[in-house]
Amino acid sequence: KEQPCLSTCNVRILSDLISSMTRTRLRAFMWPPLIVLSLFASISSSQTQDLTTQALLKISASSCASNAKTSYFSVPLLSCQSCDGVQVASSNGYGCVCPANSRSDPTSPSLCFDCSSSGLFLSQDGNTCGRCLAAVTGNVSSVLSASCVNSTKPSSASGKCTCPTGYIITEYNSSGLISQTEKTCLLCPFNSYVASSNPYICVQCPDIFMHRDPNSGSCVCKSGYVKDSNVIAGTITQDIPLVGLNVCLDSAQVSQIRYTAAQYGQQIFYDVIDVDGSITTSMTIAKSQPLLKYFLQAAALCQNNKKWEACQTLANLCTLQLFDSTAPSCATFSTYVSASTINKVHGFNGWRAYYPWLFYEDTSRSVLLDTGINREVALSGPLSFLNITLTAYALNGTFLGFQDLTSQLLLCKGDDRIALEFTKIGNNDYRDCTIDLLSVINTYGEPVFYEAWVNDAYDKLGNLRTDGIHLFPIPIVITNYQEGSQKPNEAVLSGTSVWDLLDTVVLHRRFFLWDNLSGKKIPDTTTTQNSAGSTSTMVVVRWAKQIQLKVRLQQDNPSTSVNEALRIYPPVFVIQYEQQVTSTIPQGYVSMNSAGQSLRYPKVSFSSTYSKDLSSYWRTMMILFIVYNIVMVMYLGLKFSIRNQSTSVTVSGMAADLLGVIGEFYFWWLVAMTGYWFCFYKLQAVVKEMLPTNNPPQEYLSIVIAAVVCKVMQIGLLIYEQCQVDIFFIDWEKERTSDRTSSAQPGEVPDLPNVSVWRTIFMANEWCEMQECRHTSIEFTLMFVLFFMAGLNLQNLDSPQPDVQNLTPTQPNLALRFFVYFIWYAIVVAFQLIVVKLNYHFLQDPLDTFADLCQLSNISTFILDEYLHGYYIHGRSVHAHTDVNMLKMQTNFEEENQGKAPSRGLTNKSQEELQGNSDQVFEMYITDKLRDSYQQKRSSFFPTGGVAARGGRSADQKNRVATMCKAHHQINEYLQVNFVGDIEAPDSKCEILEPSLLHKVFGFPPRTAREHTVLLRDNNNNFSRVLLYGIEWQLLTFDFLVLVTWDLIFHNVYFAALFTYGTSLVVVKVRSHFGSKNVAIKTLVDERFLI
Repeated sequence: KEQPCLSTCNVRILSDLISSMTRTRLRAFMWPPLIVLSLFASISSSQTQDLTTQALLKISASSCASNAKTSYFSVPLLSCQSCDGVQVASSNGYGCVCPANSRSDPTSPSLCFDCSSSGLFLSQDGNTCGRCLAAVTGNVSSVLSASCVNSTKPSSASGKCTCPTGYIITEYNSSGLISQTEKTCLLCPFNSYVASSNPYICVQCPDIFMHRDPNSGSCVCKSGYVKDSNVIAGTITQDIPLVGLNVCLDSAQVSQIRYTAAQYGQQIFYDVIDVDGSITTSMTIAKSQPLLKYFLQAAALCQNNKKWEACQTLANLCTLQLFDSTAPSCATFSTYVSASTINKVHGFNGWRAYYPWLFYEDTSRSVLLDTGINREVALSGPLSFLNITLTAYALNGTFLGFQDLTSQLLLCKGDDRIALEFTKIGNNDYRDCTIDLLSVINTYGEPVFYEAWVNDAYDKLGNLRTDGIHLFPIPIVITNYQEGSQKPNEAVLSGTSVWDLLDTVVLHRRFFLWDNLSGKKIPDTTTTQNSAGSTSTMVVVRWAKQIQLKVRLQQDNPSTSVNEALRIYPPVFVIQYEQQVTSTIPQGYVSMNSAGQSLRYPKVSFSSTYSKDLSSYWRTMMILFIVYNIVMVMYLGLKFSIRNQSTSVTVSGMAADLLGVIGEFYFWWLVAMTGYWFCFYKLQAVVKEMLPTNNPPQEYLSIVIAAVVCKVMQIGLLIYEQCQVDIFFIDWEKERTSDRTSSAQPGEVPDLPNVSVWRTIFMANEWCEMQECRHTSIEFTLMFVLFFMAGLNLQNLDSPQPDVQNLTPTQPNLALRFFVYFIWYAIVVAFQLIVVKLNYHFLQDPLDTFADLCQLSNISTFILDEYLHGYYIHGRSVHAHTDVNMLKMQTNFEEENQGKAPSRGLTNKSQEELQGNSDQVFEMYITDKLRDSYQQKRSSFFPTGGVAARGGRSADQKNRVATMCKAHHQINEYLQVNFVGDIEAPDSKCEILEPSLLHKVFGFPPRTAREHTVLLRDNNNNFSRVLLYGIEWQLLTFDFLVLVTWDLIFHNVYFAALFTYGTSLVVVKVRSHFGSKNVAIKTLVDERFLI
């Protein structure tokens, strides 16, 4: 028995000594040496260190016994303790025993009596001293009787020699030689029995408190003791071989246990996976094999801390029942522990002296915010690793020693160099795999129980300790833990940080990785059964589905000389167990992705998360985000103001502006946010920043969703607006006199000039082709993003590890992944834009080419993208006719080069006069009168909106064609006269201006826009805004956000790229299809001519 060595220890020893001598009735001559012995014990005891302040050091059990074997390793205290009095360390070093030939007092084991000093000899059980009678000589056995003198005359019908109960048969005579003529019987010692399977040897009784029954010959407990198996089985004798440990227990101690076998043999599992993967809320195993085997002995021997192994067993049983306070194992353990007078061991509140430590008595807040760990953290050197020590125990209470944490907690085995990445400071590692439940049941062995500790070799000032490595406890959060119907730790599974649940989370100290025992059921039997009970069967198996190591940095205290920001709070292990009915486990071969795969091979994971308190960071970000949104609203108000001044207030236009501004602003906010994390986390040299614990952070995910939704809706509205644009090709070609047709035939349209329509059809097709063109190639972009991300394995830059050179594959941090995508996407896009810019500048710009084609075709393009706003491409040729042969066309070009023809453009100014400004492409603001007249012209021919131009087959095909041709001719003439003619008139009030700086930057309209038509020279081909060319930037951000969204869904760069390409292709095809239909309707070119 281990007792605290306090100042009152000598009084206790003397009291125990006197009561012991009174009981044993020792002679007077033995009193003096015993009193001296007791005084020696009191002096030795008074020198023992106070347990409440003694530091917990990482030591080996063997090191305790090095001091003349007067110290031993106390398993309940995990430290070296001095033996009381003259006791010495036991052979295993885990306790104290009396010296050789000295006895201990069962009622006070700290006392030892030297038997040899009184001429006595030590008994086998070590509890009594006795004398050898004169008639007894050593090592001589006397023949007590002979039942078979002559082997040819058996004494039994079976033909075999038999001996009385308690005797064995021997063929040796008194000389030690084998007798050829007779066999004799020898009496076995009183603490042994003769097995029926082998009558030639004596078998020692399994317990020192057992002796042989004279009548039955079997081992029975001595008076005052009961056999645990008999107590547990009760009247059901068939259960005796299946329950208990077949040991004798003190009847008085057994009577103190207030639970019956039916109560303490019950194991309850919650949320059990049952048939077809359904969840059974609770399942009770009425006769759990390990509970019926170990509980009674552990509860009896742990009383008053009589045997530390029994207390460890009781603690393990409580752990198997997930610390359920109503379970007999936990209730009994708590009762015993509460009786301890020392409730602070090694400075840790709640650790009761000489008992295992299962429960914290301090509040979870004080435990999790404890600043007792002095070691600092770094990104290189010895402090860059989190060193953890485990204390391990077998189910029967055997101490398995201290173990350095390596891969013990990883059910996913593999390369330990990779598996141990979680111990490197800052590495948010993740490992998952599947385990075979049949292997857990059949080959994993009994569960091992662990306690975890942080190694701390530094003092408060950060100096290396001289007394060795101190151990600091790591609390355990069992997410399955229940208090009645409540699960206080369940919120941790939702991603909430443990440090955000300081007032609700419940902490414990011990855990296991799998449980293939408590779900074993002893078969039900009745008192009428005569056959021996069958073996137990496994009903439920349990395993650690998810283990998380969570480490948080402390907050710096400016009033101290050390930097607490480089120290950590106590780490936490979060464990989620899962349990399943074994009958649902598929047997035999189970194919991949089959229906029963998850029931046979469930997924398990281990992860580590290093974090810090980010409340100040999020507070700052919230302030910046509010300011950022204010700027966004101001910018949005500016855009609405510009629309209002341009009389372009439409629902779709304003919605597109609103969604576009939000999408763009949030996109750049995401780039800034994730860029901050990438730069200050991945590139840090000293531990300063940690990632948010949620992956992805809720704040990040919310903004991503908002940006993606706004951007998708904006692109949809922009495509819709582009497909509603008013466009008309003004044909300036004049009819040659020789080409005029004769009088119109019946059914033909009269008074139409005989001008070739192929130039108009050609320009319409060119416009339709440009509708699906972009400045960048989505194929090129995605191909090289894939090359960087997957080909060069640079996607692993998103790993949550503070080392940009560490490309070890692990579960990515989705916020970092956003920025990694952005890096390579931006590089590829920037490269394309630079090449395209150079190509447009030195070779060919497709928009300039289209403007040149307008001149070549003698066709102007009139575009209205808003009610009073649009673009005009002046294509009237300086030559009389452009519908000519190749020779005449070349001649016309030569005249222009030689200056024999007027300059191209609306005003026919020379390049010197224009000073590089465009005289061909204009942004225009028209008057209400012009817009209304233009609209009335169209409505007069197509009051239903122009359906006649859709190319359908109506009943009156000739009338449809005639109406379309007449409308085209009249609108063409109207725009020539009332739009271009009005601009060119000498007394025209129309203005042709260069765009102001405000217009270039913000798009403000000219002040006189409402009074008369104003043309702004368009040097940048802004008419591309009605094409995909003009929304290239919006499409780039759209493609990127779509890529990130698909990656969030699939967590695979290949699938993300594939689906992004498909999404982009759909957008282009939709724009092309509906855009072509719009061109056919608005230009009055039959859709059948658009190819």
